[in-house]
Amino acid sequence: MLLTFKTITLKYLIALIAITISIHSQAQAVKVEVRQTPQGWEMLRDGKPYYVKGAGGDTHLDVVVNIGGNSIRTWGVEEAQTILDNAQKHGLTVMLGMWLQHERHGFDYSNKAKVEKQLNHFKSVIDQFKNHPALLMWGIGNEVDLFYSNTRVWDAIQDIAKYAHQVDPNHPTSTVTAGLDSMEVALIKQKAPDIDVYCVNTYGDIGNVPYNIRKWGWTGPYMITEWGPNGHWESPTTPWGAAIEQSSLEKAEV
Repeated sequence: MLLTFKTITLKYLIALIAITISIHSQAQAVKVEVRQTPQGWEMLRDGKPYYVKGAGGDTHLDVVVNIGGNSIRTWGVEEAQTILDNAQKHGLTVMLGMWLQHERHGFDYSNKAKVEKQLNHFKSVIDQFKNHPALLMWGIGNEVDLFYSNTRVWDAIQDIAKYAHQVDPNHPTSTVTAGLDSMEVALIKQKAPDIDVYCVNTYGDIGNVPYNIRKWGWTGPYMITEWGPNGHWESPTTPWGAAIEQSSLEKAEV
């Protein structure tokens, strides 16, 4: 009798797993695209204009909704399934970030084996989540240009973006730089042509981004993916070199 119970339980467990796999495999992606119009670039989601009003992170989603937000951004894929599911429940979309390793943290982009291992990891991520209805776009790397010298990182980003385009026709690709300068614009154009959207983390310099990004040759769509009060690197300092933080009133006026 115990054997029979175990056999029945196992059959039910297998059936449950099969149902779960079937549900995930049948999830329907919502097509997102960027297109150029006479007025500039626009994003379409499910064929309708979609202007991103985003927040960074994956908590307090009810607050994001209440203040008029429609999208969130992550920096990595840890808990991606839960984040995407929660966003879907709140009517939000997700720019799913892929945290590529940084040269400044010790990663060597001349090490082909390590780069290949990283590529294969993110291929599996794309395969797993490409059909989730809350997915808005892929964020391939965040500030990999910060204190770096090995420009092969852009080749690695290109390989991931190219794979995303090969297997996922429904979502744009992007990469995020720390601020904006002419060298990164040129390198991304040259080495990573499969990047659809240039994303910029910027704070006090946000007002200069629209002019500079065009001046330096990026003709495609771009997004601001981090912004807030002035960063310590762009703030005035004390005689002993400490950054002077903006006051609460100054931050409120930003």
